[in-house]
Formats: sequence, structure tokens, C-alpha cells
Amino acid sequence: MSNLELVDSEFDQILASLLIQSFEAIDEGIMPVIKCSNGKYRIGSGKCIYKTKESAEKAQRAIKAQKGKK
Repeated sequence: MSNLELVDSEFDQILASLLIQSFEAIDEGIMPVIKCSNGKYRIGSGKCIYKTKESAEKAQRAIKAQKGKK
């Protein structure tokens, strides 16, 4: 039985699916890109310095590539 079979409503299934994806990303060392209250974006718990989500994701890929080289 999967974790999603334990959830009743469609909304709860979507929420559970997103949580599972988030935990899998954390396990892989991938921090989420988050929109801040000032309209900018951050990576994980970093500072809100990126003007667009795309620029934050690009920086995130660069960080991941650097970690892979070590």
C-alpha cells in the first residue's frame, strides 16, 4: 500500500504527493526555490536575492554541479 492510498480527499492526495516530493528532494540534497515576501526568490533557507525563479534555479543547478565535482 502506498502512502497516497491512506489519504481520502483529492486535495489531501495532492498535498501528500507534494510533501513526498519535497522530502525526496531534501534526501537528494536539493533545496527548493521559494518565493519571498519581497517578491524575490531564495534557495532553501538562503537569502532572498534572486529576481526571478529562473535565476534562482540556474544558481541552484550551478551549486549542484559544483558539489558534484568535489
